[in-house]
Amino acid sequence: MMEVIKRVVGLKEKARLTDVFNKETAKVCSNPMQSQ
Repeated sequence: MMEVIKRVVGLKEKARLTDVFNKETAKVCSNPMQSQ
């Protein structure tokens, strides 16, 4: 049972990190001058 819970938590964490990464990427793409 613990394996299933760990897997679900891992997927949620990965999804959250992906969301943060996408937001950061969108920010950089909309401000190309600032990233330099």
